[in-house]
Amino acid sequence: MIQRIQSIYFLIALLLRAFPLFGLELFAFHWDEQQLSMNAYGIKDLGNPDFSSNNDSWILSLILVVLLALIIVLFKNRKRQITLAWFALILNLLTTSYRDWE
Repeated sequence: MIQRIQSIYFLIALLLRAFPLFGLELFAFHWDEQQLSMNAYGIKDLGNPDFSSNNDSWILSLILVVLLALIIVLFKNRKRQITLAWFALILNLLTTSYRDWE
């Protein structure tokens, strides 16, 4: 399965993209006397459980994780692997910019 060095890089990218989907906290910060926590599903106020800012970028992240798993499996077809890697890069940029639009 892991025949080339880029497969290891894709595996690292897959793991880094998949961990936040399990609800792990990406980071926490303080803003205006509030303690906020951000995960893949949005921002939550740890002091006020009623406040939450949800986003749907986790759907794009899930698609990206599946695409990265497919890229790792397609190590024999190098040309298709490169094409899908470019598509994954564009999808990753869209996922990152989608969070900024909200």
